[in-house]
Amino acid sequence: MRTLAAVIKLYHEKICVKAFARIVLFIIIMASSFTAVFIMLQSEALTDNLVKRGGALAELLAYNTRLCVFAESRDMCSESAKGLVRQADIRSVLIFTSEGRLLAKLGKPGREIPGSDEGQDKKRLEDVKKNVADGRSHFYFEDSGAALNFWAPVTSVSYSPAGDALFFEDKVLPGKEHIIGYVGIIIDKEGLDKQLKVLLYRGFLMGLTFLLLGVAATYFAVKEITSPIEKLSSASVEISSGNLDVKVEVTSGDEIGRLAQAFNQMAMDLKESERKYKELNEGLDLKVRERTKELVRAKLEAEAGSRAKTEFIANMSHELRTPMNAVIGFSEILEDGLAGQLNAAQKEYVNDILVSGRRLLELITNVLDYAESEAGLTGPEWSKFFLRDILNTAVGMIADEAKVRGINLEMKIDQDADIEIEADEGKLKQIIFNLLGNAVKFTPEGGSVGVTARKVAGADVGAIRRVAQEGGRGIASPLQDRNFIEISVSDNGIGIKEEDLPRLFTEFAQLESPLTKKYRGAGLGLALTKSLVKLHGGNIRVESEAGKGSRFTFVIPVRQ
Repeated sequence: MRTLAAVIKLYHEKICVKAFARIVLFIIIMASSFTAVFIMLQSEALTDNLVKRGGALAELLAYNTRLCVFAESRDMCSESAKGLVRQADIRSVLIFTSEGRLLAKLGKPGREIPGSDEGQDKKRLEDVKKNVADGRSHFYFEDSGAALNFWAPVTSVSYSPAGDALFFEDKVLPGKEHIIGYVGIIIDKEGLDKQLKVLLYRGFLMGLTFLLLGVAATYFAVKEITSPIEKLSSASVEISSGNLDVKVEVTSGDEIGRLAQAFNQMAMDLKESERKYKELNEGLDLKVRERTKELVRAKLEAEAGSRAKTEFIANMSHELRTPMNAVIGFSEILEDGLAGQLNAAQKEYVNDILVSGRRLLELITNVLDYAESEAGLTGPEWSKFFLRDILNTAVGMIADEAKVRGINLEMKIDQDADIEIEADEGKLKQIIFNLLGNAVKFTPEGGSVGVTARKVAGADVGAIRRVAQEGGRGIASPLQDRNFIEISVSDNGIGIKEEDLPRLFTEFAQLESPLTKKYRGAGLGLALTKSLVKLHGGNIRVESEAGKGSRFTFVIPVRQ
């Protein structure tokens, strides 16, 4: 079974085996067909020759025994048949009268000689008469299995005198031919069978010789044709494995030779292409290494510059906030009259100093917080508190300004969000306050500002990216396994144009022209807000339409 499987596998994998097998199968079919046709034709020829010989002998015997049959002389008939019996393949000879009486029966000793049966003899005589009457032949032939029986009629012609002749020596006229008897020759088929066996043996040898010669010729022809193809296949495998130095020997100028030449040329082209590719790669590698060094150097310089900028801003912010606190403090003392009473003009000037100082202090504080956040100088200070408390505080901080401008403030907390959470209370309060401050600032008088809070599952946070770290503590968690607190601040103010949304959270970005600037601010509030949300492991998004208002939404993971 394994051998058969191996042969089948070899047949499917080797073109030479496939071609050889198909051609050999065709040769076997042709050799078998030719041998069978040859044996059949030769067998028919031998049989026909034997039949013709037997018929000729029977007709000759019938002609030679006309006198003895006419005279019904047994001795003369036996003497006429002795010469035929001496032949090797003649089993017996029989001579009958037209009435079916046996005149002579001669045969070889030990051989069966057909007997005389009145019914059979009459039937045989009728068959012979009918055969002669039909004009088909002058003998009757039948196959008895082990022998061939030939029967021929013995005829006699009557003559009559012509005209008034009185004697037969005068002119006579031939009369009608009459059957006066018949003869039979039994020829043994043993010789024919031997000849057929020899013929079969010779035909088999001839077919086998033809087959062997055809197989040998096919083998060498297939080998001559497929050997270069196998070399091409092996060379292809070598090239596919990376050996481009392989070459195929060209031994002819035919199609296969031209194919080998084209293959060798292709291998040379591939080798040349590989050489150029290596040179190009080496040049690219060198350029990449040089460029990488430049990029690393530029990155280090940029990082150093960023750190220097951040440190400078932080240091300068500290240096500015200290005297600014003194300015605000002394302005409050003057405004409260602790240093003496002020007239109306002095009070107005002091109030302007106090308001401007507070705004400047707010700006300095934002710059300081943003710089520290970007520089990673401060992390979240986790503490537990109720979400409602911090929302109330943030709303209370902006309530006075909203009331002065007639802006309606609304707050809504879902029941599942009215819980105790863990976060940086100060930074979360600053996030909400910055968003509320922007909403009130950009909402005209008589407008409305709302803040809502709810609890959402991670699978529902479609606009939020996967949280890489949980609050800077390095705890990775897929969104769908987390719960989030979603806080939204909405207003019906001036809104934001769609083309301005991409740069909304960029530091120091101003959406209005400096020449027509109407609203105060340095452009750090939203950038700082985004940084603080990110510090909590969350994200922030905005939905806005110019002239209809804005909605800022941020989510942070629930920590309980």
